[in-house]
Amino acid sequence: MLESIERPRRLCRGGGSIGKIGFSEATELALDQIHVGEWAIRSSLSQDPDPRLIASIRQQGVLRPLLVRQNEGNGKGFELVHGHRRLAAAKELGLTTVPVVVVEGPDRELAKLVAVDHSLGQPLDPLGQVNLARCLHRNLGLTVTEVAILIGKNKGYTSDLIRIPELGKDALRALERGDITIGHARALLRALPPQRGHLLQLTIEESLTVEQLKAVIAGRDVISVRQLEEALFPFASVARDGDGEILLQIRFRDLKELAKSLDLMASRIRGIRHLIPES
Repeated sequence: MLESIERPRRLCRGGGSIGKIGFSEATELALDQIHVGEWAIRSSLSQDPDPRLIASIRQQGVLRPLLVRQNEGNGKGFELVHGHRRLAAAKELGLTTVPVVVVEGPDRELAKLVAVDHSLGQPLDPLGQVNLARCLHRNLGLTVTEVAILIGKNKGYTSDLIRIPELGKDALRALERGDITIGHARALLRALPPQRGHLLQLTIEESLTVEQLKAVIAGRDVISVRQLEEALFPFASVARDGDGEILLQIRFRDLKELAKSLDLMASRIRGIRHLIPES
């Protein structure tokens, strides 16, 4: 019963401990007793429940218990530690209770438990990776090096994950929609803050690769693949290989036609607007 798991030393039968973390056996808990706090890792900007998860829970119920801990202070209610997507889906379906395991231990130890579970379970989307890194660092006080070890990334990548929210909500929404990647977001962090909004819009409108965005930020001569394709049609088709290089396939029947096509293409290429950051 829940009354017997208020502290780790009073765990129900079937509970136990992992290092410094105590945990109860799985039990049912009313949804109105669970509150979302600083542990919101997977929460997206839209807060829309996952339709696939909703369908699964509708058919099979909540198979994996949520992790909660007792609220500090008056001890009433529980704070959700892990299982935000399952909680959102349960609320969407109108469930009144969900299975939980009550845990208790230092924040840093619980953070490690959550990070390990994420690494073993369903991969986090890009925004989820940002939220996880930022939560571990900003909310729970882990160093960048500690966060990097937990999420299995290098220190530079992890440091950038933590800083990505500095780009603002437009960039976070673009990351959530898949309009940009973490690679694009990391590149935008290298740009001057006044240029970032324009560069974000440019990246989305012109479908820039990460390397093209880096080139624009560095002030190098860059044109978008889309513009090049439009300029060279119908003389040539444009493609991009796996290394980011642009490949042209030119159609011609003889050398005279090739020379004429090359002259026309050169004229059109000179008229392409180059992509440069606004000052």
